[in-house]
Amino acid sequence: MTTLSCILYVSSAAGPISEAQIDHLLTRARARNAEANITGILLQRNGSFMQYIEGMDTDLQRIYTIIKNDPLHKGIIELMNEPIQTRVFPQWAMAYRTKNFQAFTDPDQYSLFLDPALAASLPETNPAAGALNAFWNTK
Repeated sequence: MTTLSCILYVSSAAGPISEAQIDHLLTRARARNAEANITGILLQRNGSFMQYIEGMDTDLQRIYTIIKNDPLHKGIIELMNEPIQTRVFPQWAMAYRTKNFQAFTDPDQYSLFLDPALAASLPETNPAAGALNAFWNTK
């Protein structure tokens, strides 16, 4: 029997990554995830990534194997790989947000967790919510 599961991991960019590379990665990932009914979010800040993906376990593990073999990042540290009751990001085949601290001048922006749509979709009881929030807001 296949169960609904999630994976949360962090990794580091293998080198400088251009916007074109990110766009290509997102185009491929969104198509692949939509086909496999995988949803989630990818955060990038200052050369580090955090990704949360969710879906049926068999499909999720297949997609995660592809992710682990992607040469754009290295040093994957898996934080969660467990069953879940409901999806956190049912509407996003792969949401993406990036944050370059040097691009912001308003310190209040650091206290916001991405955007209202994401903040509203993260139930406080989901352990990934705290990790995603901390990754995004750590200075």
